[in-house]
Amino acid sequence: MSTATPDIQNISSTEKQYLCYFASLPLKKWTIPELIELFDIPDESQVNFFDSIYDLSKTGWLQRENGLYSMPFEMQLHTRRKIRPTYEQCEYLFDTIIQKLELSANENKKPNHEYISYAESLLDVLPEENLETALLATQLIEAHRQLNQNDKALQYNQKYINIVEKILDNNHPEVANSYFSMAMTYTRLRMFEKAVEFNMKAASIYEQNNEANDIEKAANYSNLSINYYQLKNYSKSLEYGYKSVALNDKTSKKNYHLQGITYCNMAMSYYSLKEYKHATDCIDKAIDVHQKVLPFDHPDLKEELLIQHDLHSAYKLYKNLPAIIEISMATLSLLIITVAIYFIYL
Repeated sequence: MSTATPDIQNISSTEKQYLCYFASLPLKKWTIPELIELFDIPDESQVNFFDSIYDLSKTGWLQRENGLYSMPFEMQLHTRRKIRPTYEQCEYLFDTIIQKLELSANENKKPNHEYISYAESLLDVLPEENLETALLATQLIEAHRQLNQNDKALQYNQKYINIVEKILDNNHPEVANSYFSMAMTYTRLRMFEKAVEFNMKAASIYEQNNEANDIEKAANYSNLSINYYQLKNYSKSLEYGYKSVALNDKTSKKNYHLQGITYCNMAMSYYSLKEYKHATDCIDKAIDVHQKVLPFDHPDLKEELLIQHDLHSAYKLYKNLPAIIEISMATLSLLIITVAIYFIYL
């Protein structure tokens, strides 16, 4: 690399954009095909792209070694100071990373660790002043949840909250979404009191804002119901379970998976209150809903069928015996925390 620091004035706007990309990514050596994919370079521009990258290496902005290109750490810092990468400058890189992370989530695949590192680096560099960076934070939350790295997810939950609180009104639905997402991560960490705290912060905004999505409200109530169940506050669990069901029922695009999870949780709350008839009614509804949307061999549905059998057996015993033989609550608690972990957030 040249000993003198290269002059930013001597490069084109396209080359400046490529430097923004390198300055926003982790320190790594790249092949040209890797860069073409990551930077989303169209076929007709690939020759010019190669020439630009080669020229940047000749002028000292990049290093070239055995056909691999990289930006040294000192040059990254220099580029960040001189160019200050923004979302607009990094839009194509941003979109590629988001698409890769979304694809993994949609296909229920483990997210690519490299793309997680790209997203983390990009989020650290970009200024916290638009919803695009908030979107990147949500993708990192989901990616780390998929990897069961919930402590790491919690860090990006806080980043998500910081961004939306900074740029939006306090009662904006996206602020509520950020609180709800934090509650979901606390549920996964079994920190149920903290989860309830953020559920309630989200609910306060959802209930005051007519623009809030009913499915998001219903999902927050359902998660609140789950958290209250885990805290053994069964009456509160049922209160928010019914709120979730009512909201979901009135939407034009009902979330059946959410509805089934909510009914299952309500069944377990009723069982804990020894209201066995209501418990059997709710587990029957959960199975009826899930049979519409889940394959017959789905593990959630299989578990619910086992619970249905146990609850109906308990109800029959309750009607005929003065004392009921207790069902194993360990099995029931395991189910509800499992479905909470795989809870679908829209």
